Amino acid sequence: MFVTFLLFVIVYLLVVNVFSLSCFSSLLKFTILTSFFIKLLAIVFVYNHPDVDSIKRFFLVYFNTRVVTMKLYDSLYRIYLPTDILASFYPWMAGWLRKHGLSDSTKRVELFFLFISFFIVAVGFSRYLIVVFLAGSVYMLKSFEFNWKPAVLLAGIMSVIFRKSLFDFVRLRFFSRATVASDAVRIKQFPALVKLFLMNPVVGWGIGAFSFDYVRSWENSFSYEEQILSFYAKFGLMGMLFLIFIVVAIIAFLLIKKDYVAALVFVLFIMAGWFNPYLYSSTVFLLYVFAAITVKYYGLNKEELCRLNS
Repeated sequence: MFVTFLLFVIVYLLVVNVFSLSCFSSLLKFTILTSFFIKLLAIVFVYNHPDVDSIKRFFLVYFNTRVVTMKLYDSLYRIYLPTDILASFYPWMAGWLRKHGLSDSTKRVELFFLFISFFIVAVGFSRYLIVVFLAGSVYMLKSFEFNWKPAVLLAGIMSVIFRKSLFDFVRLRFFSRATVASDAVRIKQFPALVKLFLMNPVVGWGIGAFSFDYVRSWENSFSYEEQILSFYAKFGLMGMLFLIFIVVAIIAFLLIKKDYVAALVFVLFIMAGWFNPYLYSSTVFLLYVFAAITVKYYGLNKEELCRLNS
């Protein structure tokens, strides 16, 4: 709770211009770069110890944390980290900042971070994050006015050359037994969380509530992939109406300002809570900062914008 409170204080300080956008951009890039090197180290480590237990042991020994993993191809394994969501939304944020004249990075730097974000998302192997990243990459390339024709041509050629690997990747991630098993976990959570909500629908059971009918992990018993649904059980109708009001107000404000991309990014972020426990986590506070930036942007004059971007 203290960490979360501290992060929200940082969000407030950014909004009132104590910090600049360069601070936000640097912290975002640093987080993505750190995630990239951690996954790279894990891949090198598991290359010499090729099994799922090796990856789990690597993260337990060196980072004292657990990781979602599975075998993909040969010596390549899935490595999913909570910070993967930042990499998937990176092209959206970078493109929006460039579009509004708030980016201080060169095209080469942004392309470099787009590449390592692709690596992070691909190895993370999350269906939702892959789709978000691919759509964001199109927007980013358009915002930076890159010549997209060579990129499309190259992508087409690579797709033909590696069509078998690409087909296997899509089949494994979207149509395999592992995907069915992953969805089954979420399906089992639904009736348990609905039952918990109906037992105390007005005010809920609190942030740490969980259902004894289905516990995803006893180490984090309050955490569910169906996070938004779990919020109903935690906060009740009163709490959810308050949260929904804030979300709708932000989306409505951005739509009134005709900033459809910022509104879409915020919606995509909120929707992520239907698939994984992202929304109440210190790993995604930079996405809340970005939401604050998009709203704050329309209340600043030219002088204040220069100060924010200095």
